[in-house]
Amino acid sequence: MKRSITILLLLTAAFSAAAGQTQGRRGAETAEAVEEIKRLERTWLIDSYKPNDMSAFDRIVADDFLITHSGGKVLTKAEKRADIIASHNPNSPPSPSDVFRIEDSSVKVRVYGDAAVSIGYIVEKYTYQGKEINDQVRFTNTYIRRQGRRQVVASQLTRLKQK
Repeated sequence: MKRSITILLLLTAAFSAAAGQTQGRRGAETAEAVEEIKRLERTWLIDSYKPNDMSAFDRIVADDFLITHSGGKVLTKAEKRADIIASHNPNSPPSPSDVFRIEDSSVKVRVYGDAAVSIGYIVEKYTYQGKEINDQVRFTNTYIRRQGRRQVVASQLTRLKQK
């Protein structure tokens, strides 16, 4: 009887240790995924909006991507790409893209295996037609890992009233 109890306790300890290691690996993988998503957010939302080099945008944004803007307008990847390029037309008003920044402290990421959802906000500060613009744009982005890399597949933006 003592031998059976000893074996049972040893098996329980072994399974507990194995489960703890698995949870530790999952925690590390989740932390790595969170940091990866935060890097992708900065690269996609700030750095990739360059009309003469859309390579980062093309890499991060999935082909089946959809974005919903504050006014309800929904764009595909191709439409959003064209919108970015058009907004940088030298004949159009200056674009504020150089003055966007993400408040890193605002970005929260939840990882669900191959999917991840991020929320946060972008701060816009610039002068347009003599008027100081100081806005926040809240975002919710959904990422999917496909073929070993994460891409954004959906985005929703909400512009908050100017401060």
